[in-house]
Amino acid sequence: MKEEKIYNKLAKYYLFISQIGLYKKTGHVREAKIIKKLIKKHKKSKGNSLLMVASGLGLHDKFLKKDFKIIGIDKNEGMLRISRKINPDIKYKKGDMKTFKLNKKFDIVMCMDALPHLITYKNLKSALKNFSRHLKKDGILMFSLDPVKKSFKEMDMEKYSKSDLEVTLIHDNHLRNKRDNVFDSCMIFIIKERDKKMKVYIDKGPCGLFEVSKVKKIISKLGFKSYVYESYSFKKYRKENPVFVCLKK
Repeated sequence: MKEEKIYNKLAKYYLFISQIGLYKKTGHVREAKIIKKLIKKHKKSKGNSLLMVASGLGLHDKFLKKDFKIIGIDKNEGMLRISRKINPDIKYKKGDMKTFKLNKKFDIVMCMDALPHLITYKNLKSALKNFSRHLKKDGILMFSLDPVKKSFKEMDMEKYSKSDLEVTLIHDNHLRNKRDNVFDSCMIFIIKERDKKMKVYIDKGPCGLFEVSKVKKIISKLGFKSYVYESYSFKKYRKENPVFVCLKK
């Protein structure tokens, strides 16, 4: 419930951060182009139905919906409200990634930037199993993991400003034990708006720090052939932000 409330408050600021990225011609526009090319390269099923799990603000969907018939799933009402405004032509439903049930199978199932919130390998496996249940044979499962053990960083800070709004985002991570696969994540949002008091929001909680090799084994046991790319690119994965493209056999 606490996580639900904080994301309701932060949803509009996540949108602002994303829009600033798009204004600089980075972010979801570029990522959507690469997503489409990776799907075209690996998918063997003939349809174009796409299930976007943990759909967030629907910004990837905005640039994918011309090519795919999309349904979105997210558990946060604040995010769903915004995604429905951005994409009124897409059906969005409330659901948890481990347990949602739809009476339909898709050609593509995607989950970008949300899986570390599952914390444990057990939860990750449950979610991936659920994704697989909603995927057609020869379809594509695509997901990202950020961070992973290989690219873990303790801290970074970014500032986004335009017109009368400035958002500073400080991300501080703490790995209590190097042998552990859980880290404490603390994201501090400092909001400055003209003629308003400064606001500070803190989004704190545990996240999973997964290893690519272990995730590939889980995917293989679920009946997938996996390809791992470096972030949103066509380069073979080496270190930064792996994106998995998995063909269901």
